[in-house]
Amino acid sequence: MKGNFFAFISRMKYINRWALMRNTNYETLSQHSFEVASLAHALAVIGNRRLGKNYDTARAALLGLYHDAPEIITGDMPTPIKYDNPAIRSAYRDVEAVAVASGPGSFTGIRIGVAAAKGFAWGRELPLYGVSTLEAMAMGLGLMEGLVCPVMDARRDQVYTALFQAENGQLTRLMPDCAISLAELGSRLAPYAPPVTAVGDGAALACQALDML
Repeated sequence: MKGNFFAFISRMKYINRWALMRNTNYETLSQHSFEVASLAHALAVIGNRRLGKNYDTARAALLGLYHDAPEIITGDMPTPIKYDNPAIRSAYRDVEAVAVASGPGSFTGIRIGVAAAKGFAWGRELPLYGVSTLEAMAMGLGLMEGLVCPVMDARRDQVYTALFQAENGQLTRLMPDCAISLAELGSRLAPYAPPVTAVGDGAALACQALDML
C-alpha cells in the first residue's frame, strides 16, 4: 500500500493528553481514541438493540477512532480553550473543506501533510482537495498583473516550475507543473515578453536561466 497515512496516525501514541484530565497517570491520544471508539460502538449497539435505533455501528467506531486526529498537529488542547473559547469553537465549526499541497516538494513532507489532512477531513466528514504547490505559490502574487513563474530548487541544476498569467485577481495557467533543467526553463520563458515575476526558493535560479538567453 502506497502512502504514509497509517505511519502518521501512529504518532498519536507519542502525544499525551491534557494532564488535568488524568492527573494520576498519563494517557496518550492513541489510548484515548481507542477508548472513545469502543464506547461509541457499544452505545450504538445498545441503541439499536434496546432503543430501536438504526445507528451505523461501524461508522460510530470509525469516527471515534479518528476524532482526535487533528491533534497530531496541534497537540492536545486544554478543554477550556478548545470548547469554552468562542472564537476557536466557531473557527473549527466554520471549516467547510480541507485543502493540502499535493506537490511538487519534499516527498516526506508531502506524505505527512496529506496524511494529516486526510485524518482531519475524515473525522469531520469534510471534502478534501489537493492543490498544486506551485499554483499555491503563484496565488500569493495573484493580485498583481503579468506573468508569474513559481520556481522550486530541485537540486542538480533542476527546478520544479510552472507559469501563470495573473490578471484581475485570477490566475490562468500557461505551463503545467514540471521538473526541468535551468536551460530548458530559459527556453520555455523566452517566448514570453518580460517582465516575468519569479517566486520561490528557486527564483534566483530562474533569473540565472533568463540571463543565459
